[in-house]
Amino acid sequence: MKSIRRRLILWLLPGFAVLWLAGGTTVFFLFRASEFARIDTRMEDLERSVSLMMAAEAAKENPGLGQGPKRRRVRLPEFDEPGSGYYYAIFTEAGELVQQSPSLDGRSLPAAEPGVGASNVRLKDGEDVRLRATPLNDGTRRGVGRARAGAQMQSGTAVVAISLEEAQQSLAGLVIGMVVTGGIGAAACALLIGLALRDGLKPLRVLGSEVAQIAPQSLSTRFSTGGLPREIGPVVGLLNQLLDRFEEGFHRERQFSADLAHELRTPLAESRSLIEMGLRYPDEINEHQQREILLASGRMERIVDAMLQLARCEATKVESDEVIGLRQLVETCWKPCGAVAGERGIHLQIDLTPDGSVRGSADLWSLLVRNLLSNTAVYAPERTTVFVSRNNDALLQIANQAPDLRQEDIERMFDRFWRADRVRSGDEHSGLGLSIARACAEAMGLSLTASLHESEGLRLLSFYIRA
Repeated sequence: MKSIRRRLILWLLPGFAVLWLAGGTTVFFLFRASEFARIDTRMEDLERSVSLMMAAEAAKENPGLGQGPKRRRVRLPEFDEPGSGYYYAIFTEAGELVQQSPSLDGRSLPAAEPGVGASNVRLKDGEDVRLRATPLNDGTRRGVGRARAGAQMQSGTAVVAISLEEAQQSLAGLVIGMVVTGGIGAAACALLIGLALRDGLKPLRVLGSEVAQIAPQSLSTRFSTGGLPREIGPVVGLLNQLLDRFEEGFHRERQFSADLAHELRTPLAESRSLIEMGLRYPDEINEHQQREILLASGRMERIVDAMLQLARCEATKVESDEVIGLRQLVETCWKPCGAVAGERGIHLQIDLTPDGSVRGSADLWSLLVRNLLSNTAVYAPERTTVFVSRNNDALLQIANQAPDLRQEDIERMFDRFWRADRVRSGDEHSGLGLSIARACAEAMGLSLTASLHESEGLRLLSFYIRA
């Protein structure tokens, strides 16, 4: 089973790692650029010092140019210390090495072109330095303040360099610090994320424990939506709606079981009583008693058949697209009801065009319409008319007078085994006809509803089949 906590951690930790890596990379390159900028600034001082130093030496070799700056004031002591990390070298225009700082300790700097800018190079002994070249004649003229104008000085190139060892150590320290702090931060993030998720998922654990306590005997329980996180509130609302449907379904099933027991109890008791009497007094059993047993068995058979029909319809989802003529369908379904309707003086008035049709399963449409017409033939008042029509809203409408029905009866008449009180003790009908009719409609993706309304002083019960 997948864990929400694990999935969130596996998403969040890599996300934080990517952010940390991007931020660390940015800091690293910014710090590296800052170090190189500091070194470049220091190299400008070195260039100025070398230029002044060479100007002083030129003045010393040519006394006529003036005293010039004193060497002790312009020569940096780092140039004379081996391994100090500060170097310079003087090259002629032909690239010949003329002079270099004692700090190089026998090593040499490569010649470079002036004006190219600073670059990083590696010396033969493996030391990384940052160097830059500057024209020596221009710097010499700038450095000799008291020299005569237009004096001719020796031209060449001065190359200055600074060791990158200190900068590399700083960058390495920065990387090590970032790795260490990143590892500590990852562990801290994992811990904080785990604690946050544990606290955030607590309402789900509480909800799960409440769901586990729900039983058929406690379906009236509802979950409280107060104080819940906004993300869980809709789920709890849906669970409450589900409990409403469960409670209604369990109540309906319990009522169905009670009604079924009630319906079967009477014919079973009658059959048992008559059979016991026949066994006790076999010579006294007559044809009337035998017929009573047969009628009781027929009632039980009709109930069982109706229950099987209802179960099949409720479990069926039909994709059939047959074209069915409505008028012919109604006339065919009315024929089995003709005898009962004739005895009670019920007439059928069909207001349907001959070419009117519907689509669906012919068997389910036949069962649906036959149950509705049978219901009207039995329960409509005597010597009245049953109206069958069609309008834009309903595929089929069947209406009959119902002076004794009440509005609350409309809400229950599709329940299984429901019958009006005045016919509750009838033997011919099980009270499943309308339930079967609605199940047939739903199996075809249709709806079957009923309404009670007044029309021309008559109270009419109308059944509507709608798409």
